[in-house]
Amino acid sequence: MHQMLKEALLKVDSLKKYFPYKGRGYLKKSYIRAVDGISFSVSPNTVFAIVGESGSGKSTVANLILRLIEPTDGHIYFRGQDIFTLKGEELSKFRRSVQIIFQDPFASLNPRMRIIEALSEPFQVHKILNGSKLKEQVVQLLEKVGLSDDALYKYPHEFSGGQRQRICIARALALSPELIVADEPLSALDVSIQAQILNLFLKIKEEASLSFVFISHDLKVVRYFSDIIAVMYRGKIVEMAESENLFSKPLHPYTKLLIASAPEIRTKRSIKRESPLSNFDSTGEILSLLQVPKGCSFYDRCAERMEICSKKIPDNRNYDGRSIACHHFDCQSKALD
Repeated sequence: MHQMLKEALLKVDSLKKYFPYKGRGYLKKSYIRAVDGISFSVSPNTVFAIVGESGSGKSTVANLILRLIEPTDGHIYFRGQDIFTLKGEELSKFRRSVQIIFQDPFASLNPRMRIIEALSEPFQVHKILNGSKLKEQVVQLLEKVGLSDDALYKYPHEFSGGQRQRICIARALALSPELIVADEPLSALDVSIQAQILNLFLKIKEEASLSFVFISHDLKVVRYFSDIIAVMYRGKIVEMAESENLFSKPLHPYTKLLIASAPEIRTKRSIKRESPLSNFDSTGEILSLLQVPKGCSFYDRCAERMEICSKKIPDNRNYDGRSIACHHFDCQSKALD
C-alpha cells in the first residue's frame, strides 16, 4: 500500500468520541460510541475516503478533524501537531489549512449575503486581503470553479444547487488550504450534476496538490475519486485499503455487503445511478448504536460469523496489503507478522 506509507499530512490515532445518552432502565447511563478507537493517516495530494451507512460515525470523524467537537480520547495530528492543543496563531493557521465542504449547498450559504460578501469573508476574518485586491481574488475563485464575475452581486437563491456547491467549493479554496474535508458533498445534487462537481474536484486536486478526506455512502463516487478507502461500521474502521484493491477483492463481510448493495459498479470511471445502500441483509436489520454486540460490532448481521465473534472484539490486522478487523484473518495476519 504505497499510498499509505507516504509521510502523513494528517494522522488520526486511537480516536474516540462517545456521546452520553439519557435513557431509561438499563440504558440509563449508556453512551453512543460514535467513533470508537480509529486510526488512519492521510498523505499529501491524496484522497482518503470514509464510507459506511448512516450512523457509522463518518460525519463525527469530520467534525473531529475540523476541531468542531472535542474527542473523548485519542489524538489528531496535522503536520505533526496535535490539533487539540493548538491555540492562538497556531490554531488560526490550522483553520486556514483545513477547510470543509458541507453536504447541503442550500444551507451552507447565508441567504442574506451576496456572493462577493460570502467569498470575501474568509479573507476578512483572517485579515489577509482588502479593497480591490480582495475583489480580484474573489473573481479568480469564481473562475476556478467555472463561474463568471456575473455571480458577484447575486444572492444564493438565484443559483441552482450545482452552482451553489461550486460557490461553496470556491469559499473552501479561498485560503489555499492543504486539506479539504468533504462531508457528503454530492448527496444533495442531481446525478448529472454530481459528475460535473466530481470532475471539478479532480481538477482542483491536480492543480493545487490538495488532500481530501472524502466522506460518502455512495460507492460509485468513492471509487471514482479516492486513493484510499476506510470502511466504517458502528464507529470502527473494519477494513482499509487502496481503492481498486478494495473493490476488486473485498475481504471484510461488511465491505462485501456494501459492494453487493451496489452491483452496477464496474470501472473506476463509472458514474451511473445505483440503488442506495440497504440497511438490511439476510441476517437481519441493523441495530441501534446503543445495542452494539460485546464482540465484533458486525456480529448481528454477519453471514460468516463464528463463536469467537460474539465474545471478542477483533483487532485491526495487516493482511493482503490492507488493514482489516475480522477474526477470520487473525491467524493469517499473525503468520505474516
